[in-house]
Amino acid sequence: MPAASAVPGPGAAPYYPALTGLRALAAWLVFVFHFNPFGRGSAGWWLAEQFSSGVGLFFVLSGFLITSRYLGRLQPTSHELVPFFRRRWARIYPLYFLLTVLTVVVYQVSNQYDIDGRYLPYSNKGRLLLLALNSFLVQGFFSEYRFTGLMVSWSLTAEESFYALAPWLLRGLRRHGPARLLAYAVGLLGLGCALVLLPAPWHRFGFFSSYAFMLEGTFPGRCIEFLGGMYLAWWLAARPAGRARWPVCTILGLVWWLVGMAAMATVQARGVWAPGYQLDGLRLLRIFLNNVGLVPGFCLLLYGLAHEASVLRRLLASRLFGLLGKASYAFYLLHAGLLTELLHRYVSASRLVQFGLLNLVAVLVYLGFEKPVNRWLVSASSSRKRVRATSQAT
Repeated sequence: MPAASAVPGPGAAPYYPALTGLRALAAWLVFVFHFNPFGRGSAGWWLAEQFSSGVGLFFVLSGFLITSRYLGRLQPTSHELVPFFRRRWARIYPLYFLLTVLTVVVYQVSNQYDIDGRYLPYSNKGRLLLLALNSFLVQGFFSEYRFTGLMVSWSLTAEESFYALAPWLLRGLRRHGPARLLAYAVGLLGLGCALVLLPAPWHRFGFFSSYAFMLEGTFPGRCIEFLGGMYLAWWLAARPAGRARWPVCTILGLVWWLVGMAAMATVQARGVWAPGYQLDGLRLLRIFLNNVGLVPGFCLLLYGLAHEASVLRRLLASRLFGLLGKASYAFYLLHAGLLTELLHRYVSASRLVQFGLLNLVAVLVYLGFEKPVNRWLVSASSSRKRVRATSQAT
């Protein structure tokens, strides 16, 4: 195992075009999970459920990309932390906040669109709390509010939790090597269990209300996916890889993923799934397969798409998939909410048509709002930083 000192210092961060396209594929998998094209019988639901693994792929990819970009380049000092957090905020928050506000306003004005009860069933005080939790992106810590606002935004709570800890996780990884990641996994899972064990008053509004909720929906429960991506990035930084001739890892990663999904479907078919967050042996086994078992397959796939020549790599690295990958965040936020309901009512009930239109709208939102706003926020902060530096020098 290479020493931690083998990790390179500051320099140009690597860029893997196929992994941008992979983001679109991950978002589409979540679409399949939510809108099940496999039929309404038990087998169809069991199959559709496994496409939720697209969220896990996002988490592994996030850990990999943040580590690839910042390992050896980010120190936990105010000089470097402020720009890091500002960039993460500019990337995630503006579009999320805009869509959340628009959704809540529409639900408030016309209750016919809130068919899943993500806003209207709450009292006035509950709605204010809903807005507060969603505004600070902490709704994913509360089981009673996890799916409020934008249904998929619970995952952003986990993502933002990772960003908040990333500078210190990276520092430990660089200083002590990948063995530290195992300690992080144990510590974070232990923290999650400790929060579940808090006395009842602490669990108001479902704050870390159960082990199943913690493991399925929070950063402590999903940390191994992020840490797996971090390990892969460390491994690549310590062992610069040449371009492989055969896509062995790509194929192994895809096969691992498919076998893992089949195993989860089999486990789910054998269980009687109680509503809510009750945990039994079969549910715990499925959580383990999803949160841990799929991670090596995802890492193999990411390595293959980064360093092996394959048809899949060329496809995902194409300009079309590059654009779709960049618009995947908008697609992810839009696909399971108000826009899909509007398309279903007033345009077409076909999920295929909705899928195409959602991708088109996501691209337009990315080009017309997300990209320019992000660029403006980052450039504005850079300009202020240069002005302060100039004034201090004079």
